[in-house]
Amino acid sequence: MLNGQPKLIERLKTAGIDEINVSLHSLDQKEFQNITGINSLTTVLEGIKYAVSHGVKTNINCLIREKTADELDSYITLSRELKIRVKFFGLIDETGINQKYLDNLLDNFRCLLDKK
Repeated sequence: MLNGQPKLIERLKTAGIDEINVSLHSLDQKEFQNITGINSLTTVLEGIKYAVSHGVKTNINCLIREKTADELDSYITLSRELKIRVKFFGLIDETGINQKYLDNLLDNFRCLLDKK
């Protein structure tokens, strides 16, 4: 986890890493904690900002969930402010049991993105 430690970013740069992907499935503190089990959204966001400010190209990966649509404006704002890419991903249910639900969720999210 990118936890804002300056030494981590410096070690990554020294190792030749100039781009990172950060999984960030919610920008809401409570939802972030529900997903990850830890209360560290602020720390992760500080780490992202530190990485960007020190020349590490940073991308955010976000799985599309029901609540993602409610946070879309926050992701857009974060992307614009930090000049970073946010990539949204749909899920695939290998059992096929929930795939129709997941496909509908993805279609609805695409429509919302098109409106934005």
